[in-house]
Amino acid sequence: MRFHSYPLKDTERLEKWLAAMRRENFIPTKFSRICGDNFLADDYHLGSRELRKTAVPSVFNFPEHLQKPVQTP
Repeated sequence: MRFHSYPLKDTERLEKWLAAMRRENFIPTKFSRICGDNFLADDYHLGSRELRKTAVPSVFNFPEHLQKPVQTP
């Protein structure tokens, strides 16, 4: 299992990570980690455990009340 540090020095990327996580009032520290299961295989450099600079966590198992409703056209 892999764990990754939050991109604390890259505020734009950090904001994307926090928005994706949907955790209110969460402020990550240098000790905070996120599980690698929250990332797609394409988020990693080929053959590596290192995340790409564009990687944003996108795989979550949110409870029903936190899931986005499906919009129909």
